[in-house]
Amino acid sequence: RRVHGDSANTELAKRKDIQIEREREEEMRILAFVAEKDRREAAYQREVARVKAEKDREIARVRQMQQRSIDKQSERDELLAKRAAEAYEREWREKEREAALKKARMEADLKASREAQQRHKERQLAEQARREREEFHAVVTVQRSIRDAEAARQAEEALRAESYRNEVRAQMLEREESKLRERRAVREEGRHYDLEN
Repeated sequence: RRVHGDSANTELAKRKDIQIEREREEEMRILAFVAEKDRREAAYQREVARVKAEKDREIARVRQMQQRSIDKQSERDELLAKRAAEAYEREWREKEREAALKKARMEADLKASREAQQRHKERQLAEQARREREEFHAVVTVQRSIRDAEAARQAEEALRAESYRNEVRAQMLEREESKLRERRAVREEGRHYDLEN
């Protein structure tokens, strides 16, 4: 019975050792699994971090490119705006210059027109003054002619009147003398008569 009991104890110890070995191996497997899991997790995290870093770099690169594009677009827009402003300024200056030239031409035309009107008016006034002088001289000439003719007529009438008066006086003198001669003849005839008687 003691031998049989020792054999049983040995079998039990062996089983116990086997169980311990199994548990140790299981623990090793668990540790290996956990280690592998940790390694894979670490590798995964590193890959995630790498991908994230690469993605961040790509995003930064894209943003930088976008910013450069935005900057270039801004520069282009600024250049276009500057050119548009310069073109507008040139166009405005050209319009101002054309407006000034047009105004100057209009003022010059208006001045020339006024001067032409003034010269025309002066010529008309000069012509009117000339006609009035000619008319005045013509009237004066006619009046002088009338006065001269009237004076000549009056002088002629005066001469005729004087001639008539002289003729009348001469006739009266002639009659007086004729009467005197007749009276002398009568007296002379009377003396002769007296002398004869």
